[in-house]
Amino acid sequence: MSREEEQMLFGGKHFFAAANTVTGFECNYGVLFGKEHIRRRYIVQGGPGTGKSYLLRQLGRVAEQKGKCVEYYHCSSDTESLDAILIDGDTVVLDGTAPHTVNMTAPGFCDECLNLGAFWDSELLQEHASAIQSKSVEKEKYYKNTYRYLKAYYEINSAKKDSIRPYIKYDKMEQALRRILSSMKRGDRYAERPLGVDAISIQGIVHLPTWEGYAEKLYCIEDCYGVGETAMSMLVSLARAGGHRIAVSRDPLTSSSFSAVYFPDAGVAFLCDRYADIQTEHVIRTRRFLDCGALSCVRSSFREDSHLQSMLLSQALASLKGAGECHMELEAIYSKSMDFSAKERYVRSLCESIL
Repeated sequence: MSREEEQMLFGGKHFFAAANTVTGFECNYGVLFGKEHIRRRYIVQGGPGTGKSYLLRQLGRVAEQKGKCVEYYHCSSDTESLDAILIDGDTVVLDGTAPHTVNMTAPGFCDECLNLGAFWDSELLQEHASAIQSKSVEKEKYYKNTYRYLKAYYEINSAKKDSIRPYIKYDKMEQALRRILSSMKRGDRYAERPLGVDAISIQGIVHLPTWEGYAEKLYCIEDCYGVGETAMSMLVSLARAGGHRIAVSRDPLTSSSFSAVYFPDAGVAFLCDRYADIQTEHVIRTRRFLDCGALSCVRSSFREDSHLQSMLLSQALASLKGAGECHMELEAIYSKSMDFSAKERYVRSLCESIL
């Protein structure tokens, strides 16, 4: 599928290009913004509080005013900020700072660096060097704790899946999903894009209602005893085998499964109800895929494990919030060193040259 076709099918929406997950930080920059897809790539460099996200918003707004198709990629740690924008499918402006560090592989003719560090007062920052270093170290510790809690969450989730697996009616689940897929329009060949809509962030667990707004038909897959996770994975496997074009959002709390799948040729989206209260008349009730009578021997341990998971997730979110507070303190230091008037003039000139 060409990038033009992708933009017709997927463009003009809000996603995550990275995620805090049970296996650590995962970034899809390479898949989404690799040089094989992109004509021009502008890599924004600068410290916290230097206006990287604001620059992206300004460029996106001007691009839309000029009639261009824009995809907005939100930061998965602070969902109110942006990591990247993709314009007309072939021009990307992205935050190239850690943790999603980007190297210029085609400098000059494809890649260009937008250095916001040109507008800060280095001498003023030097006066705050000790505070910057200590807060950066503290922030990193918070992130490490976050991933420890999420890993423990994942281990318990794996044990829960093992306990439920013998009671899942896989044949019945596959028949039901195949029945739905057989009625859906599909393109001429398989294609897949990783477009996240769920994130574990300093704001808590955040769901972007992108597909709810764009899908012509919306299915909610209930996550009864975690079986929604199994159903979403089976759905993606069947879609791949059947040659469907899909956009997938990986579940940050499982890593191996999915929280949402969108079929652009059919205009149909499937969302697991783990992250959002999904309002639709099309509900796939996964309880019917379980031998509920035989479940009695594992119900108690399942509830206990779920309680442990809830506590671990709360701890992970608290650690992320701590990392966010450190980041805001760093932003305050850097923003005081910036010449924002000069930076604004630079951004206006970028809008003219890039767009």
